[in-house]
Amino acid sequence: MILMLKSIYPVITSEKTLPFYLTGIGQTDPEYHIIRDKGLASHQFLFTISGQGIFRCQGKEMILKEKDFLYMPPGIIHEYMPRQKDWQTRWIVFRGDYIDSLMKNLGFKNWFVKEVEDISPIEEAFCRLFKLAESLENREKCSVLLYEYILLVQKSCLFELSSLTNGHVKNAIHFMEENYSRDLTIEEIADSAGLSIQHFCRIFHQVTKMRPLEFLARTRISHAKNLLENSDMTVAQIGQAVGYQDKNYFGIVFKAHEGISPGKWKLR
Repeated sequence: MILMLKSIYPVITSEKTLPFYLTGIGQTDPEYHIIRDKGLASHQFLFTISGQGIFRCQGKEMILKEKDFLYMPPGIIHEYMPRQKDWQTRWIVFRGDYIDSLMKNLGFKNWFVKEVEDISPIEEAFCRLFKLAESLENREKCSVLLYEYILLVQKSCLFELSSLTNGHVKNAIHFMEENYSRDLTIEEIADSAGLSIQHFCRIFHQVTKMRPLEFLARTRISHAKNLLENSDMTVAQIGQAVGYQDKNYFGIVFKAHEGISPGKWKLR
């Protein structure tokens, strides 16, 4: 963990050729009053590690407390200030030619403040990225860790739309994991979540970024690969074991996902 106050603003050179890159990273202890009347040029992640701050944006005022995570896209007027003297934050700013479309595709469509129940994975990823940013020769590698960090934030902050929605999706996933070996209909899966088909398909896609039957197919293929590698069953038997009674259809689905037939996978 980082124990001392420090910020890094890399001198950007060849990083500009990358799709996205780190423009700053640091820990501010204590955080101070920031007014951005034109917004930032970069995207920003900021999370509170102790104390409390006041955040104002677009007519809203919020208290930032420990484990609260803030995402701020470029060009949005905002300000924040300490509410308590010991307000400590960690932050990352980043930009790039492709970062705007990437962030939108990942679900970062507007600013948000989200309480993260388990902040430790984000803190650990921050420390790895900070350490790498300190080394001049490793700064291009920061883009790789930055992307991992963004995906981690997406998982922590965007996948759990609400406890109710997430509960429905978890129930459906558990149902598919328990019943993938038999024929399943979308009606059965939606019933397991306690939702109408239309509502279920919508929230399932919001949370997992895939359709329910696509998730079911991926689940079946995952179990099929395990059986192909670790059993003496025939391809036809494995297809039946994971819910495909038609051997040919099993082969078509498997090849669509893995690029080769199940028979060739078994012989690798």
